[in-house]
Amino acid sequence: MKLWKCVAIVLMLCGAALSVFLSRILLSYKAHVLPHFEQSSSLLTSSASASAASMSSNISSSGTRGKLRRVRSANGDNSAISDFMHLFQSFTEGELKQVIRTLVQRKARRDAKLGKRTKRAKKGTKPCSLTDKEVTVSQLGLGYVSDEVILFRYCSGKCVASRRNYD
Repeated sequence: MKLWKCVAIVLMLCGAALSVFLSRILLSYKAHVLPHFEQSSSLLTSSASASAASMSSNISSSGTRGKLRRVRSANGDNSAISDFMHLFQSFTEGELKQVIRTLVQRKARRDAKLGKRTKRAKKGTKPCSLTDKEVTVSQLGLGYVSDEVILFRYCSGKCVASRRNYD
């Protein structure tokens, strides 16, 4: 269940980052296109004295009908691709660092557990033995004061024989 919660949160964050990124690109594109459109329309009105044939050939050859195109470059700092790649790299680097950190912690915990196990394995298993323990009632901590002695017998070690109660 925790995994699905984490996945849902990561997907929501990715969606929010992508929507912010795309809205920023669209807003910068609109802000970039409108001034060029205004410049091109002012150029058209100021060049009314120019010949109509040369103007129509310029407009038809550019194919933009008075709009100037924005120059795209894959290497530029304002390029959408480079921005997206930078965002993706920073996100994946942070996520990879977190994943590596959790894997290292898991391995350290597993090694610590295995280390304890191997220390016990080096000692070897104790054979099955019946242990007797004599305890007075007052030593049990039940609130009674008495000199009565209770004998506890129990199996200790690795016992493969059938278990019995020793009371």
